[in-house]
Amino acid sequence: GGDGGEGTGDGDLKAKLGAGAVDEPSALSPDIIILDVGGMTCGGCAASVKRILENQPQVSSASVNLTTETAIVWPVSEAKVVPNWQKELGEALARQLTSCGFNSNLRGT
Repeated sequence: GGDGGEGTGDGDLKAKLGAGAVDEPSALSPDIIILDVGGMTCGGCAASVKRILENQPQVSSASVNLTTETAIVWPVSEAKVVPNWQKELGEALARQLTSCGFNSNLRGT
């Protein structure tokens, strides 16, 4: 049963963001984290980044764009109760990716 993510209502948003049709995803939703991710050279790298992010307990789902070298992260609701959660979680996720070989930074820092 790993396919229970369908029908959550944010699939269309993810599709639009993943297609690169939106230059500033942060304008769409204040509840996402955008990471700049370096070191991805192929689809396998992008899949690894997605897997690394989604294995974190604070992450509900992630979308990785190899072309723009970005990752968009949708956190679990519990992660949003901490003050400055976007900065704290974003920097923690960037450190995790960097330690795995994908030099990453929280967008806007």
